[in-house]
Amino acid sequence: MRKYILFLFLISLLFSAGCLKDKTLEVDDNTNRVITEFTNGDSATLNTLALVVSTGFQETNLTEVRIIPRADAKQNVEITIELNPGLVDSYNAANGTTYEVPPGSVYSFTDHNYTLTPSARAANVKISVDPSSFVGNEYALGFTITSVSNGSIGLKKDYLVELKAKNAYDGDYYATGYFYHPTAAREIDQPKTLSTLTASSVLCELGDLGANGYLAILDVDAGNNVTITAAPGALGAPYTMFTAGLPSTNPGYTPQWPNSDQCNNVYDPATQEFRLRYGYLGASGWRVTEEIIKRN
Repeated sequence: MRKYILFLFLISLLFSAGCLKDKTLEVDDNTNRVITEFTNGDSATLNTLALVVSTGFQETNLTEVRIIPRADAKQNVEITIELNPGLVDSYNAANGTTYEVPPGSVYSFTDHNYTLTPSARAANVKISVDPSSFVGNEYALGFTITSVSNGSIGLKKDYLVELKAKNAYDGDYYATGYFYHPTAAREIDQPKTLSTLTASSVLCELGDLGANGYLAILDVDAGNNVTITAAPGALGAPYTMFTAGLPSTNPGYTPQWPNSDQCNNVYDPATQEFRLRYGYLGASGWRVTEEIIKRN
């Protein structure tokens, strides 16, 4: 009896296989459907909107929203984008940061609706901001695509951005010079990034010791003279400026590189370079950095 049942089962399988050979299975092509998303959207990535320090509101492009390239778009897509403060909270929790959503007096996001067409498949999302209000603060905003008129919302539906202000001295530089030390003197030859602190000041590594916690504030006045102080919490503080020349005692130094005489704590706007001489007093004497820091 068991052999008979097995025989019937095998016959049934053969019959089914024969039928399947003659039947065409239709599967919808899902690769060219209309999907809308931020071009560079990602709730885990903090983008940066960095603007030159200025007072008053200005409109600027925040990011881009698009219909993905492979989509077969035949009609307009109406998009709605909303603020999402929860993205900032989630980013802080995941990364140990302390970004805050700025008050409404700092920015304006009123254009929530955008239209993408089959011919113009992308649009710039705009925001109005007051860059002067960013200085000294850690501000960030989150945005989410909440609805589309047709098709679907893609995986890149969220966009997270920090709001930063840049003054005239903010940027990438290259430093050359000499670090005077009682027992470990050496040349300085390395890239540096100066970042905005106020409308007239930037944060800078002291010599080649930035990674060790030696950080200075360079503040440029109207006459392009530079005042140098230790950043809050910096090692070696306080820092001393040696504008007239190297210290002659404790232990006393003589110039060790060709451009030593140019280091008089000024900023040259024509060449976009800082010419610095400053340092701190260690247990065995002065440690002094002479540097010419030139914008790339």
